[in-house]
Amino acid sequence: MRRYAVGILLPVLLAAGCAGIRIPTEGVFPCRMRFEGLLETKGQRMPVSGAASLSSASSGLAQIYGPLGLAAFTVHVQDGRVQIMDMWGRTLKTYSVPFKECIGLLAGIPPRGPYLYRRRVEGGFQVAYLWGEVLLDEATVPLEMHVNSGGGLHLTFLRLGEGIRLLMDRGSDKLDLQIQFLEGGRWRHAQDNL
Repeated sequence: MRRYAVGILLPVLLAAGCAGIRIPTEGVFPCRMRFEGLLETKGQRMPVSGAASLSSASSGLAQIYGPLGLAAFTVHVQDGRVQIMDMWGRTLKTYSVPFKECIGLLAGIPPRGPYLYRRRVEGGFQVAYLWGEVLLDEATVPLEMHVNSGGGLHLTFLRLGEGIRLLMDRGSDKLDLQIQFLEGGRWRHAQDNL
């Protein structure tokens, strides 16, 4: 039975290695934005505000402002590695996400890695990966993302005029951000490219 499962899984993985979503990124990067919202962690809710700059689908930097507009925390993302630093540049936490283009989702770029299958659903596409799935609209802009491993992660992207509302759930942690784009990104112009 085990050989049969491996025999079926291997061709599927090889076929998936050839399939990937390719989106032109001209004019998307640099992608600069500002945000504000609420973070709920360990049963406490706190307001957050800040700014972010993405240089590519796999690299970006965000700063979360504290009192008087000082950068209280900095989040650096590079090739799927996330590093959170305090205001003095000391690393507080480092972790990895399942794909290196994770930050590109904020700019409206779906993951480029190989996928298992892609199927049409009402209003867009469902793309399944080994690590989870992404729902895309007709212009291939992300609507939702589900990550199955590491306690699960769910992201929802809602368009709001010149920006988006990002809702994130990871276990008991929740994030609700209003994001306004200052430069780049695909959110404002993706429908024009259909």
